[in-house]
Amino acid sequence: MAKLLIAKGADSMAKDSRGNTALDHAKVQGVSELIRLLSS
Repeated sequence: MAKLLIAKGADSMAKDSRGNTALDHAKVQGVSELIRLLSS
């Protein structure tokens, strides 16, 4: 799903109300595939 959203123009660096990005959340949750995708 993340690949599709990014391909369609979603801002992967958008921040939530606490200033966290999707990458921050992926790191906390330990979702390695998503971390790789968002780090590239």
